[in-house]
Amino acid sequence: MVGAATTHQSSTLLCNSGHHEAPSLDSQLPPPPLHHHLCPQYHPHPRQHPEFSTFNHYLTTTHLAAEINRRRTITVCAVDNAAMNDLLSKHFSLYTIRNILSLHIFADYFGSNKLHQITNGSTTISSLFQATGEAAGTSGYVKITGMKGGKVGFFPVDSDSDQPMATYVNSIEELPYNISVIQISHILSTAAPTDVLNLTSLMAKQGCKAFSDLITAQWRG
Repeated sequence: MVGAATTHQSSTLLCNSGHHEAPSLDSQLPPPPLHHHLCPQYHPHPRQHPEFSTFNHYLTTTHLAAEINRRRTITVCAVDNAAMNDLLSKHFSLYTIRNILSLHIFADYFGSNKLHQITNGSTTISSLFQATGEAAGTSGYVKITGMKGGKVGFFPVDSDSDQPMATYVNSIEELPYNISVIQISHILSTAAPTDVLNLTSLMAKQGCKAFSDLITAQWRG
C-alpha cells in the first residue's frame, strides 16, 4: 500500500504505483479529496506482500475495499494467508465473511505509535461491522488493550471469553491520521450468528418484519 502522486496524497493497501504527474497550473488549486488508493481495487503487490493475497482478494470480493476507499480515517487489521485459510475452512457464506472482515476495519486511525501509547489500559473502538447496522448489541465493537512487554491485543467485545486474543504483529503502511494498515496475529470473531441476522434482515425487507422480529427475539432469548 505504497504510492504517492505529486498533486495529492494517496495510498492503497499492499499496492504500489510509480506514477508521477508533472506540475501544472492545476497544482495551484485546492487538493482533491483524499482517497486511499491509486489502483482501482485493493490488490497485493506480488513481490512485496504475497502473504496477504487472500485477505486482499476477499476485501475486493466482498466490496469492503470500496468501503475503505470511501472513508477518510480508517485502520485496517490485515491477517496473513494462514489465518485466512483457517477462516475459509469453516465454510462460511460470503456474507458472513464480509461481516467478519468488516470487524477488522476501524473507523479511526491507529498507527503503531498510537497503539503502543495504550500502556496497561484499553480503549473500545467501533468497527465497520457496527457501522453497517447489521451488528446486534455490542457486536462490532473491538477492545484494544495494552499489555505487558509492549504487546497490544485486540478482542471483540462480544466474543467468547475462551477465544484467544489477537495481537499486533507489525505496521504494513501508514498515512498519518488518515489510514493505517497493520497486521494482527489471527482473525477476530464475533459471537453474533451473522448468517441468521442476514436472513432476518432480508425477511424484514420483503415485508415479513413481524416474523423476522419473532425469530430474532427467540434467538436472543
